[in-house]
Amino acid sequence: MCYARADSGVTSAVDLSKRVLVIGGSADGASTRDQPAVQNNLLGHKFRIVAGYPGSREIFLAIEKNEVSGICGLGLPAMRQQRADWLDKGFLKILTQDNARGDPKVTALGVPRTVDLAKSEEDRRVMELIYSQQDFGRPFLMAPETPPDRLAALRRAFMQALGDKDLLAEAERLKLDVNPVSGEELQGIVTKLFETPPEMIERAKRALTYKAPE
Repeated sequence: MCYARADSGVTSAVDLSKRVLVIGGSADGASTRDQPAVQNNLLGHKFRIVAGYPGSREIFLAIEKNEVSGICGLGLPAMRQQRADWLDKGFLKILTQDNARGDPKVTALGVPRTVDLAKSEEDRRVMELIYSQQDFGRPFLMAPETPPDRLAALRRAFMQALGDKDLLAEAERLKLDVNPVSGEELQGIVTKLFETPPEMIERAKRALTYKAPE
């Protein structure tokens, strides 16, 4: 997600095309820096990134002091764990969802997925390529020679464990999202990624290059 202070004058994705929004970011390669850069390059948004913050905690402090007006590349569960009151009290507004899947609850609030704002099918594919890393959160891997029946059993057990009602109740208490991706689906994503044409990879590299808006 991308978030902005409610008093920043930028309260929607439409505003991002018209007004510069100063946000905090970390180093190259961090989602807080890369995701707004992608929006600038592919959607024409106007994020001015103040990079160099060690992490989200330091960016939060800068937001609190009004040194910067927002942050991108931070999931809703992480925001709710660290600054839930900022959303509940309206101090921050969610501007966009930088994720190919999106959160249905956030989508229902009218917050767009950036892939749906793409100006062409090729731009959408570039964003989906960049966002695909999010599907891998904390993957579990097995050796290639693992017997197919053993692999299938482990995949089934993994999904059943993460659907346990007690586990989900504890996750709800801790304000954690449990949104597992099956091994079969991840394997399909890996196969698709390895089939990405070289020219698409080059476009993705260029989309990650930050240029300050005028």
